[in-house]
Amino acid sequence: MINYKLKLYKGKTHKDGTHPIILQLIYNRKTYRLSTGYKAKKSEFNDDKGLFKRSVDNYRIKNENLLDIILLAGRIIDDFRRQRKPFSIDMFKERFKRNNSAVSVYEFFDELKDELRLTGKLKNADMYYEAKRSLLKYKPNINLSFGEIDYNFLKGYEKHLLGVRKIKPSSANVYIRTLRAAYREAMRRGHIDIAYYPFKGELNPAGYSLANLKYTSQPRALTSQDMEKIKNFDHEAYPKFSRAVYLFLFSYYAFGVNLKDLSSLKRSNIYGKELRYKRSKTGEEFCFELNADALRIIGHFNSDSEYLFPVLSEFHKTAQQQKDRIHKVQGQINKTLKQVAQVLEIDVNLTFYVARHTMATTLKRKQISTDVIKEVGLAIKRWTKVKH
Repeated sequence: MINYKLKLYKGKTHKDGTHPIILQLIYNRKTYRLSTGYKAKKSEFNDDKGLFKRSVDNYRIKNENLLDIILLAGRIIDDFRRQRKPFSIDMFKERFKRNNSAVSVYEFFDELKDELRLTGKLKNADMYYEAKRSLLKYKPNINLSFGEIDYNFLKGYEKHLLGVRKIKPSSANVYIRTLRAAYREAMRRGHIDIAYYPFKGELNPAGYSLANLKYTSQPRALTSQDMEKIKNFDHEAYPKFSRAVYLFLFSYYAFGVNLKDLSSLKRSNIYGKELRYKRSKTGEEFCFELNADALRIIGHFNSDSEYLFPVLSEFHKTAQQQKDRIHKVQGQINKTLKQVAQVLEIDVNLTFYVARHTMATTLKRKQISTDVIKEVGLAIKRWTKVKH
């Protein structure tokens, strides 16, 4: 005889005063407890019925999920009976854990992150990692369920990001869009019914909208006077700034090549005075002639390494090692470029994106097609030589 029910496990209390809701099994006079991923305060849960009380937010969604858990337990036990197999608590636990749809949001974020890492999609994996860290600061409940994410939850999260943490709307947009992507994938995998989709769209025209988090500010291009300051930088007076300044300038001369692509450039990418490479983000091939200044920067970093610039080395073999190294160097360079801007009295936050935008502006001044500039970095294979 196997008895099972949902109950509030008062033997454990969370910091917020809640207790975990567990599936309790009694078999051969022994009691076993399995996590459901839910928790509640004593005043919020009806132990006799094994359900949330009506006073609890989203109680219908939560109770439907709890009933699914009870039905799942019943199906597993019934399978043992129908197949005339001896009941095994270990086998029950394994099947229950595998099939329980009440996966927590944070567990699901980890699941998606690990899947993406295995397929080499490290940037996307990092987005889920950062989105999880951000969400934990708003709701540290590790058992947060998708059923708890509704319009009010998302509006509260938006206010937390903008008001409490004071982050930019563009960053808040990324965090919530990543949460939306995870929610959609959770629906596809059966972790939450589509009827509860909280975001605005065909499924829910009145749902939460990201409209307030649109990124509207534009990057600032440097003036020709500011570019001259950087080109004439006093490397002898500030030798520790040299690497950052040279890489920034090369990015500018190379039509805004980003740090990831710049770091991966090898001597095999140079054909005479031409640079040929594939942009990692799009896979698009670029080929253009480097000017004398860009070639001098390459000569400045001349070494025995196969890489053109001192970011990666033969030591960084795996994609993860390369990613970690580039991330570390990017932080160092961004910090240094801020100091360079202060020394040169440039009222712009210098970044590789600014180098890219400045080159695009330079091309526009030279009356080069706007369609070409939009792809900057760009459909440059069409332009074999541009003076800048």
